[in-house]
Amino acid sequence: MKLFVSKNCGLCHSVKKLLDRARVRYVEYDVSSPEGMAEYCDVREGGHDALPLLVEDDTHYYGENAVLRAVEILEGKRVLGLERI
Repeated sequence: MKLFVSKNCGLCHSVKKLLDRARVRYVEYDVSSPEGMAEYCDVREGGHDALPLLVEDDTHYYGENAVLRAVEILEGKRVLGLERI
């Protein structure tokens, strides 16, 4: 899983917090760095440039949809009893 963020992005912070709470492994890319921006340009689809961008397998979640997906992941772990509170 890949997560593309910027330092001043509130939604980005929310997605990171949710994924961390769910104990999900992801690679974080800061698009303010040259390396992060290069990777972001490689994976984004058809003109989208919203952050955060969460890439799970071949599915891309942009902006609020990334937050919703992170919530789904956390809730799924709760349902399965895999999250420690």
